Amino acid sequence: MNGISKSIAMVLLGVSVSGLAHSQDPTNIPSQPQGDQPIEKPQLRFPSGAKQSGVCHATFDVKPDGTPDNIQITHCTDNIYNWPSEVAVGKFKYTPKASWRRNQKTKLSYDLANEFGIRMPVPDPINPSVIPDEPAIVDSYFGTRKGGRHRHRNSMYCCFDYAVSNRGYAFNVEATKCSSDDAEAIHGSGFDIRSWKFDPAIKNELGISTGGYSDILFYREGGRVYLGTEDDAAEYCTP
Repeated sequence: MNGISKSIAMVLLGVSVSGLAHSQDPTNIPSQPQGDQPIEKPQLRFPSGAKQSGVCHATFDVKPDGTPDNIQITHCTDNIYNWPSEVAVGKFKYTPKASWRRNQKTKLSYDLANEFGIRMPVPDPINPSVIPDEPAIVDSYFGTRKGGRHRHRNSMYCCFDYAVSNRGYAFNVEATKCSSDDAEAIHGSGFDIRSWKFDPAIKNELGISTGGYSDILFYREGGRVYLGTEDDAAEYCTP
């Protein structure tokens, strides 16, 4: 089955928001006092383009009326989950109290299954000190076109940094520079790169997650996307 059909066949196993009292990682997230749990939690929106399960951690304050404030997403296994996590925490509802509650913490979990009902794992951590025997390479670009007359003065473009998981998908995709605010708003999530399929980096004959990858994409009218060259990256992406 090809990558596209697998992506389409993926189904949501369950998306859960775990309060601190129910955290599965008490080392990183201390328990909140009983009674400080939300009385209302929204259903998380699973973002399109997600290829693996993910986890986010957030800190926030709670105002006397029971609504969150000063929300900070402190860590996500993939930044594709940052925005839906911030939106979800903003919709928490707590029991009103006379005073503010500071530095509350929560963990948000996104679980995705493949077409066989098997949970897609969270990417393993990137260890920058590990030098792979073979780097990650792209196996399929899907809708992204290579070459062609992609550059002209009206082209939108974005430069991206990203990592590649041990399962062969891009994650932590970040737009480092775009041709305009419109380009960043439309293309800054790096959806196209997230759709690529990679042969992951290999260390001791095992796939590992690695970082430090970068590319530039040009966007033409009609939804056409072109992969830029190394010369393009040097010209457009250099600070």
